[in-house]
Parts: sequence; C-alpha cells; structure tokens
Amino acid sequence: MTFLLIERFSAMCLMSAVESLRGANHVMGGEFFQWRMVSHNGEKVPASNGMTIDVQDKFSSDIQTDYMFVVASHEFDPPYRAKLSSHLVQLARNGVRMGGLS
Repeated sequence: MTFLLIERFSAMCLMSAVESLRGANHVMGGEFFQWRMVSHNGEKVPASNGMTIDVQDKFSSDIQTDYMFVVASHEFDPPYRAKLSSHLVQLARNGVRMGGLS
C-alpha cells in the first residue's frame, strides 16, 4: 500500500491507517500488509499539526503498488494538482485501487 502525502495532511488519519495495518500484521503473526509513504517530489511532508513525515519515494504514474491512498488536506490545494491527477488516473487505468483519507 502506498500513501501519497499532500502538504498539511491529517497526521491522525495517516497514523490511524498505518497503525491498523501494523496491528493486523501483529494479530495475524506475519507481514501481510506493507506500506510506504510518497510525496509529489520525494521530500518529507509537513502535516497539519506541524509534524514532518519522511517518505520513501517520489510519486509518479509508474509507481508499483496495489493500493494508493491520497492523504490530503482541507487547508491546502496543491499547485501541482493537475500532475497528481494525471498520475492517479493512469494508475487507476492500470488497475491500482484508490482511496482517500481526510
């Protein structure tokens, strides 16, 4: 699973999702769920609460994932939205399941 972090995203939404996956792995006794964080430019992203989250990769339309969750913000409309939308459409056409948080 890949979480695309947009500036000023809700850290609580992200942590709730990741901790649920971590907890499921613990209960099931293995690494059934894996995740990574990405940003539009591959650099760390500030959350709405001021925390900064490191990411593992830069977002692109050729990223390999089964699930893509956009962790957005109600406070920020990214100037690169058209590029993100284009990449998301391409991923959806390639069968990646999509979701949104926040």
